[in-house]
Amino acid sequence: MTTQRYILENILPWQVLRLFCKFTTPPKNKHMLIVGVEPRPLLLMVNSQIHPYSLHDFFIG
Repeated sequence: MTTQRYILENILPWQVLRLFCKFTTPPKNKHMLIVGVEPRPLLLMVNSQIHPYSLHDFFIG
């Protein structure tokens, strides 16, 4: 079984992955929601905490 076939058969939209991300400051594990897999994987990065800047722009609650 090829890697691509394995991914297409086992990785489904709306699953959550925990991946190590080097592009964050500092690098750390992040939760990623799989939005779609075709034609290319589309992931949504989920923040575990609301940044203080965002609290001033929107009413949350």
